[in-house]
Amino acid sequence: MKRVQIVRSIVVVALLLGLAAVIGIGLWPTGDAGRFDRAWAALEARNLDEARREMASARPIGSEDPRRQLLEGTLLLREGKPAAALDLFSGLDPRSDLREPLQQVTGEALAALGRLAEARLCLEPLTREHPSNAAGRRTLAGVYYDLGANDLALVELEALKQLAPDDFRPWHLAGRMYADFERYDEAIPNCEDALRRNPPPGPAAEIRDCLAGCYIATRRSEEALILLESSPETLPVLMRRAEASLELGKIPEGRQAAEAARRLDGASCPVLSLAARGALESGETEAAIPLLEDLLTRCPHEFRDRYRLAQAYRRLGREKDAERELLAYEESQKLYRSLTDLNAQAIQEPENAAVRRELAALCRQLGRPEMAEVWERAAQNTSGGAGR
Repeated sequence: MKRVQIVRSIVVVALLLGLAAVIGIGLWPTGDAGRFDRAWAALEARNLDEARREMASARPIGSEDPRRQLLEGTLLLREGKPAAALDLFSGLDPRSDLREPLQQVTGEALAALGRLAEARLCLEPLTREHPSNAAGRRTLAGVYYDLGANDLALVELEALKQLAPDDFRPWHLAGRMYADFERYDEAIPNCEDALRRNPPPGPAAEIRDCLAGCYIATRRSEEALILLESSPETLPVLMRRAEASLELGKIPEGRQAAEAARRLDGASCPVLSLAARGALESGETEAAIPLLEDLLTRCPHEFRDRYRLAQAYRRLGREKDAERELLAYEESQKLYRSLTDLNAQAIQEPENAAVRRELAALCRQLGRPEMAEVWERAAQNTSGGAGR
């Protein structure tokens, strides 16, 4: 009788294991039950060494354990190999109990590969079904941002602030977005809140740079200088110090910072602009003109500097040169007004590929190739954009 019961028990266990394999549960032995969760948590925290240790000590059942496959793919993703990760994810059953994490990392891999439309199709159902999935919402916010659908991105960021209140990233991205569209009163509190959440040194420097720019734009240049007081003298810091000092009328300090920035990158248009401003504020018109001419040869549509050059020519009695520069200034202004209008239209029409292509072409015309690539990719990933 006992032997029959033992046999029956063995059969039941075998059936359960077979069922698990069929439906894709990928059960690990009881002793390893927590290892998947610990490895997954380590991968989510970007602690790759810890994840590798947990994965190495686990003993999966069978050679194609879906949980191990998910972990291995996610490890590849975290190592910067999204295409290889996607290959592993494609072999997993999306109907299994791994559906939520699988959707999350698949969407992340697609986004990393620039396949934004597919990433969106993957992540939107995930965040509807699992609204507390912070990682999925974070990736989706980035996808919306890259598509130029900023209002949708901000909705995700607001949700993330509630889901992960200690995470600086939602505040950081929201601050950048508001600053990009000159909504400084909204950018400033987001950047300040991001800094309060103790970001790592690299992101912290980016946030301080964004916040300092917003302070300067809202006539709070003294606060910008205080914010950057203890920062290392990197190029962005020197440029912000120069800009803030010049705004405050601290001309010697502004020129000193601008010259230090120029020693680091003498070909940068923003650096040349600051150096020229310092010379003009000091009454050194003849010294400012070659700086502005060099700048406008490199960046012909910097209309504010074009206007400064026209004024400098006029001070020296070079009226024909001044008139020529004023005409070019007006043309560049028109292009930037078009850029502002198209940006606003892109936000209101997140599926409009044609607007994004117009933006890409305009950015190329304005000498902004990186933004042109962003808008071209966004056009390819909106409805009706692929293959055109």
